[in-house]
Amino acid sequence: MKKSVLFIVPFLVLSVSCKNHLNLGSDSLKTVDKTAKIQRYTVDKGQYVDVTMKNVDAKLFDVSYFNEMTSFGYKSKNAVIYFDKTKGTVNISVFKSENNSFKGKKMECTFEYDVKAASSNCIYICPKTRNGNVCYIDGEAFSFVNLPSYMFYIPLYGFGENRIEISSVMKNEGILSCQTFWAY
Repeated sequence: MKKSVLFIVPFLVLSVSCKNHLNLGSDSLKTVDKTAKIQRYTVDKGQYVDVTMKNVDAKLFDVSYFNEMTSFGYKSKNAVIYFDKTKGTVNISVFKSENNSFKGKKMECTFEYDVKAASSNCIYICPKTRNGNVCYIDGEAFSFVNLPSYMFYIPLYGFGENRIEISSVMKNEGILSCQTFWAY
């Protein structure tokens, strides 16, 4: 029972968050979100999937399609993501965390990942399992089991060969903050 609750709660948070984020209430917010979508879509000429677009169904994507469309490594001003596609693992290094619980701390973890859809317009990267995974926070090892499970769910606006766009739906709750990661 406890295992199912640990899976269902983060999934529901992502589903509701993604839906609420994309169905904004005021017209001015809808205009801002529409502008942001256009900017995300036209940034470069590389192949890119914007899962927030109406004609894209995120439920059709899986880890193999994600691996075909993405590069091995991405970086931002504050973090690096490296996908080892032969092992099926992702390494995340955050130099100065924006996470509410670990603000300003260095974080690093490696885990086997999966790619799932929270809804038809929201996709996320998540650990295949929490057991046996460790996150180093300022050099101190913490088991994933002792940290909030949603912390390692990474919601995406989109992904492609040149960039990955981290969604803002889990602002300051996940290991990665909302930003663009560029292939290196």
